[in-house]
Amino acid sequence: MAYYVLVGGEAHQTQGVAPEKRELMHTSLTYVASAYAKLRKAGVPRNRIITIVQLKDYIRCHKEGAYPRTMYEKECALLLEEGGADYDFEDVNPLTVWNVVLGIKTKKTPKVVPKEKGLVKSLTLAIYSHGDSHPTKKIEKKKDPTPDVKTSNVNGGPPNKPHLEPLKHEWYFHMPYHSDKEASANTLAFVATEAAKNPLCYVYATQLRNMFASLFKNDPERPVVCLLNYCRSGGGIEFLRRPYARKMLDADSWPLYLMSSCQANHDALVGGLWDAFFNSLSKRIPNLSRQLPKFRHDFSSLFLSFLLFFFMWLCAFEGMFMRNITHGVFKNKKR
Repeated sequence: MAYYVLVGGEAHQTQGVAPEKRELMHTSLTYVASAYAKLRKAGVPRNRIITIVQLKDYIRCHKEGAYPRTMYEKECALLLEEGGADYDFEDVNPLTVWNVVLGIKTKKTPKVVPKEKGLVKSLTLAIYSHGDSHPTKKIEKKKDPTPDVKTSNVNGGPPNKPHLEPLKHEWYFHMPYHSDKEASANTLAFVATEAAKNPLCYVYATQLRNMFASLFKNDPERPVVCLLNYCRSGGGIEFLRRPYARKMLDADSWPLYLMSSCQANHDALVGGLWDAFFNSLSKRIPNLSRQLPKFRHDFSSLFLSFLLFFFMWLCAFEGMFMRNITHGVFKNKKR
């Protein structure tokens, strides 16, 4: 059986503060709800999809019958009808993502991806949020290679930052609420957070890399598809460009297909890659279900579908977006 984890992030300063101080629109909510609806309509069972997003938390901040509440209720209708997000309100935090993906059950995270070897045949992790990077160490502002020019309330630099040295920077995406500091100590112990403004609200690329390593150590044969849809998300795949990092992690043996919506020093397109990915995926799932009654994905066929999807996307948008399409790594021992 296949599992799907849909993560909708936001910046703490825009949606994690008191309701009267929040921004009108939510960055990721409609995208997560749309992906959820496509998966359900394609035949994926409700219990195989785990959603982490501010659904009822966002809606409660707006008057009934008023805009934008009516718009969001319409866009999120199926998710609301089927009980809402699995993790909402203060549970939309980095530690929840960590526990859910790694199968760590707690009182606060009862619904997780089963970690028993062989039980889950494939895992798709999709993340939509804001993202950015910071130096590994504090530096004087005048020496900061990133000019202090804001393009939004969240991303603090220009649309295209100068090239950032991977070993001197940490990349991350935002979550609206803080993780418990004590409970998160082990998940941040290996991250360089000295220059971070709000690390308990960030999920770092370094943490994602650690998650992948743990997943494949536990089940080396289980394929993982991961979509990173946020600004600077290319920082999450930088380790795959470094031979020593791949060798240390044995990453070349991982059955991993990792995508990001932009390069490590670029802003992401709004919605483009996310919608295209789930449109393609949702059309493929019914065919797989008919071919395999027990819902065991023929992952090689799924991978070929992704390759076709990217080829078509590149052909359609090669001029403007060629530099913003990022790289993926997929090696399946069974092929």
